[in-house]
Amino acid sequence: MRAGMYDLRYFLTLKRLIDATAGGDRVAAEASDAALHDYKAMLESCPVSLPEGAEIQRDGLSASWGFADKTTFDKYRLKAAEHIAKLWPLVQKK
Repeated sequence: MRAGMYDLRYFLTLKRLIDATAGGDRVAAEASDAALHDYKAMLESCPVSLPEGAEIQRDGLSASWGFADKTTFDKYRLKAAEHIAKLWPLVQKK
């Protein structure tokens, strides 16, 4: 449960940083666009319920919150963290 809470925080933090950097200077806009592209792709390829109800995942194995597949889960967490690390300094410059 705790891991799921942390993962939700990763995605919420990433989305907030995307929103905060969108429309900024060229570097911020490019980083924001890349992060948004990956954010949407992650949510489309492996649905996450944010924040209402559980969904049955496409693999049919899970009817719980979050990702059904641990490997995908780990890759998406890393990708979200990488984008957060790129966007955070851009928000701090404002």
